[in-house]
Amino acid sequence: MSKLHQANDEKPGVPSGRQGDKQEESKSHDLVREPSFPLGSIGTGKAWQFKGDYEQPSAAYPYVALYPEAQLWQDIVLPVAANPVDDARPDYWVGWEYDTGSLTDCTLTVHDFSEGKEGALLDTLVMEGVKATPPAHGLPPVPKPENVNWTTRDLQRIKGLHSGITAIRIKFEAGDGRSYLNLRNTDLDVRLPELKAKVTLVVDPDGLKIEQAAAPYQFCHGAEHRLEVSGDEAGSWLDQPVALSWHEDKLPIELALQAAPPFQRGDVDGDSFQNTLSATKTAWTITSSADATTASVPLSLGLKSWWQAAIGKHDANVGDYVYGLSKIEGGEVALVIDDQNANSATLTTYVSNFFVPGRSIKGAQVQWLVNGVPFATEPSDERGQVLVKYTAQKGDEGTGNEAELKAICTSLEGYSSEKNQKIRVFASSPWADEVEVWLNGKQVDGKTGGLHLTLGSGEHKLQLKPKGGFFIDKEIALQSPGGNAEKLGIGFSPSGSRRMTDQGLEWTITSGNQRGVFVLDAVAAGLNVPFSLEGGQTSANLADEVDFKVAGVITQKPPVFWRSKAQVFSMVPKPDSPLKRLALKATLTFVDGSVAKPHMSAVPEFGKENAQEESGWSWSLTGGAASGTFGLSVSLEGFSAPVSLAKAMLLSTRLDDEMLVTVKWLSPSSEVFYRGLEQEVRLVPRAGSPIADASLKASLTFVAGTLAKEHMKAEPDYPETQDITASGASWLLTGQEASGTFGFKFSADGFSESIELSGGALLSTLLSDELDLEYSSQVLQRGKAATFSVRPKPASPLAKLKLRCKLELKSLGPITKDTVSAEPNYAELVDWVDGRIQWLLTGKEVSGYVDLQVILEGDRSKVTSNYLVLVSTSLIDEADLIINGKPVQYDAFMLPQGEEVTALVRPKPGSPVERLSAFFDYFTVEVPSTPERIKSQRLTENGATWKLTVPAGSQKLKMGFYVPGIDRGWEREKFLVLPSNLEDSLEITRELVAIKPKETVVDYFKVKSPVGSVLAEAGEEVNVFYDISGPMPRVSFSPGTNVKRTLIAGGTLAWDVIGDDFVKESGAARVIFQNRLYDRPASAGTIVWLTGVPYDDLALWVDDKRVGPGSTWNVGIKSGVKTKFVWAGIDNFLRGGAKVRVSVDLAYRVKGYSIDHVDEKTFYVQATKEDDSAYLRVVCEIYEGENIFHRYGNLKVQIE
Repeated sequence: MSKLHQANDEKPGVPSGRQGDKQEESKSHDLVREPSFPLGSIGTGKAWQFKGDYEQPSAAYPYVALYPEAQLWQDIVLPVAANPVDDARPDYWVGWEYDTGSLTDCTLTVHDFSEGKEGALLDTLVMEGVKATPPAHGLPPVPKPENVNWTTRDLQRIKGLHSGITAIRIKFEAGDGRSYLNLRNTDLDVRLPELKAKVTLVVDPDGLKIEQAAAPYQFCHGAEHRLEVSGDEAGSWLDQPVALSWHEDKLPIELALQAAPPFQRGDVDGDSFQNTLSATKTAWTITSSADATTASVPLSLGLKSWWQAAIGKHDANVGDYVYGLSKIEGGEVALVIDDQNANSATLTTYVSNFFVPGRSIKGAQVQWLVNGVPFATEPSDERGQVLVKYTAQKGDEGTGNEAELKAICTSLEGYSSEKNQKIRVFASSPWADEVEVWLNGKQVDGKTGGLHLTLGSGEHKLQLKPKGGFFIDKEIALQSPGGNAEKLGIGFSPSGSRRMTDQGLEWTITSGNQRGVFVLDAVAAGLNVPFSLEGGQTSANLADEVDFKVAGVITQKPPVFWRSKAQVFSMVPKPDSPLKRLALKATLTFVDGSVAKPHMSAVPEFGKENAQEESGWSWSLTGGAASGTFGLSVSLEGFSAPVSLAKAMLLSTRLDDEMLVTVKWLSPSSEVFYRGLEQEVRLVPRAGSPIADASLKASLTFVAGTLAKEHMKAEPDYPETQDITASGASWLLTGQEASGTFGFKFSADGFSESIELSGGALLSTLLSDELDLEYSSQVLQRGKAATFSVRPKPASPLAKLKLRCKLELKSLGPITKDTVSAEPNYAELVDWVDGRIQWLLTGKEVSGYVDLQVILEGDRSKVTSNYLVLVSTSLIDEADLIINGKPVQYDAFMLPQGEEVTALVRPKPGSPVERLSAFFDYFTVEVPSTPERIKSQRLTENGATWKLTVPAGSQKLKMGFYVPGIDRGWEREKFLVLPSNLEDSLEITRELVAIKPKETVVDYFKVKSPVGSVLAEAGEEVNVFYDISGPMPRVSFSPGTNVKRTLIAGGTLAWDVIGDDFVKESGAARVIFQNRLYDRPASAGTIVWLTGVPYDDLALWVDDKRVGPGSTWNVGIKSGVKTKFVWAGIDNFLRGGAKVRVSVDLAYRVKGYSIDHVDEKTFYVQATKEDDSAYLRVVCEIYEGENIFHRYGNLKVQIE
């Protein structure tokens, strides 16, 4: 008994690339050991066992040659139980390459080997290769490798397997014969069903242990991962090799990834199949060695079987998915809750990859909490930095004046990173309640910028006086945080600590040389919170520190105020002015001009102090019923001189109160503008109005009537603004190519009411732009009246005018005033009636172009009509219809069945329909067309074409071509759909008959019209004729060739043929049937006329000797020599379709013979005799169909 081997127990198998693999599936490794039979693979204890004889040519060409009736087999343990259901998996597929030579019945059989011996036959596969011719005797040499004719047996499913079979034997058996069965590349594949398993990815399995149970799986840069597969539902995959496959163009190492066991890529296995799938857990370790430059990309990984099976692909990504936070920075300050300048701090942390801190994370959301309560969520920026502003709230200080801040960032699968920081928080500062601040003998608010110094103002006295006993006896010093006061040139003394007395403490402050904000801190021993005294050092000139605004806009020019309109007048610190940090009071004063104080009110009132707001100082000013100028003056405490606005203005909100409109008209009518002519419109200040000095801008807006602004160009353009000067503002207006009405609106900055002008009109200098021509039809038909009218265009101002018009006709060829009459008559002035003028036109029996002109009364302007045409009432009179190059001339026309034809409608010479359009239509049966039905196209001088698809089947169609405006189109009711050839429409009886002189053949030619024949139903006729390209027939027809006979549906027409009295020479001619609808006639057959003299019409010649006469002829030919036989006079019969037939009726004492035809007229006979009595009896026949015209039945050919 042979040794039972596991598949490929000597070396790993090679993935199979045979037919049957699918691209989305893995390739099965081969179960067969030594699949191509290398030397040393056959024999006892080897991979293959044998019975009989075999040869192996050489190690360089691994294959085996089995002798006839030899056997070769291998026993294989099945790795998984087979599924017996058709097309179900697991299953096994076998394939190989072979050359059967001349052997037959070569097979591969599969047997059950579960019991360790050959059992039941499961499947038989027959080899049918390219058959070679066997040698006459014995076995040939074993073929060289290059002479083997290999046939590939594609993979085929093995039948008969079921779950109880654990091993099989595959056996090759050579058939009987004189050749070899050559074999190689044996392949046995396993195919498994799709894997069902649970996949889990664990990030940092020895640390964080973050589990992911569903795709896409997130691999984190720098982390170690464990990919776990639970195969409790894996079925036939259990205990089979499985690999983690890589499905990306980039190599894993390019993404800093490596796996253990390694990733399987493409067709390279390496060590990737070290794992076998377990029912509990199968794992791979995937490690990332990423640095800061490694890319984050999507991945596709798969679970790939050692055998053929669908690759279980899983989407994944490699990136930064687990975050870590850095230490919180910025919590070193102490905060005072009720001090807006000291109650906030900016905190910073950084988000980075937990495993690779050098990889910053952008967009990570970080939640901030104070004492466990969330107060903000901020994203990280591109550097991973997260900034948050913490403002201390009441209660945050707790019992120990300390708050705990926490930052939390949550990443993959809920993993959180946290950092904590403690910060000092006070509810309030004790300084404000216990100490007064005095500057130069005046109490100020130290918290709101109460310290005001001006450049070069010298020394100032600063005092801190206790209100109660909290600070008495405490050591207090004055400091400049960060030297900020010294940077502005400000000095103070003394600089050391002193004990507070009940009289307070005093310092000398010396002003500096630079503008800016400064802070002086009073610091008390034992108290962590200083008393910050804010101040500002400004210019001594108030104008250097402030800007003025009207309605929120900074004004550098005299401000404008409007009657009855409250406007905010503000003095605001310049952007770099320290005044923004001080709390000073301002006063506004009115200065009379052309406008007196009673015409302007203020809130707060003029002359009263106004406290500083966050944005500065503001007043609401409202003007009265006056126009003119006035002044404003503002003073501010701490400054010696006020700042003044010498010239402010008060204007009306109605532009018409301040300006008026003037126009230089080109016409006595103040309403009319003309196309192409430039006219000036000007807006001028009224007397006494200050508007020219207000630096305002004016604009012109077009008011649409029947015209749009594009029809009236302006320079400057609408609504482009221009400065209002002492002479006002002006525009140049030019009318464009349009007519109608419109208006203008003049606007200026700040005015709520504009000036509007309406009722303007724009006219053309060309009358054709003002009138429309109307036609009842542009196609005038002979003898039929048509109307021609003119009407003012809808937008034309001429609608208000009543100028009369007259009509003139320009003579063109046959079109004159005599051939086209008008009512009212030509040259007669006609009044407008109901908004139009109308003429009645009537044409006579001519065709041509009609050119009309309308002339306006008292004006040389003319309006010329678009082309009008005068035509017949029938299109047939104006154009020709040509189909497939053939004019339609009769009442009927043939259309070939099922074909596409080209129809051309071509105007007759001189016809004006060349400028009109036509369309195609049908009425009985659908006829597809291009252009499609009813769609018009222009008839040019050369006409217009349509592609028509003729229906299949014989039938009668009604269709035509039509021109709108012409009563009758080019129409026929008998377009006959017929076969392309006349003979296909008729049943023609063709016979070949030889006519002798004076002989009459009755019903020689016959034609039958089938029942339902379209030709017959249309009353069509046929006549018989002959092909004039041949000789003149020596016969006549009855009825004659000039007689046309009407076809009868289901009936037959016949003609008799009569031979001439005397025929000198025999001949043949083609007879045809003709019909007017067909260009090509139908063939009716062939006439052969004879002389009536024997052997003149037809004779057989042997070696230039005529055979005959009589019923028996004797001809002698030489043994073994070809002898020539020739027909004379046969050409006429051949033209009629006759054929020649030669046969041997008897061969006596003849060893062999042959008859070779050169053509229909000539043949050779060759024979070899056995003795001198040898002869052949030859039969020669001239025939057509069943008719035999001449027969040599007893031609005895003696072999000499």
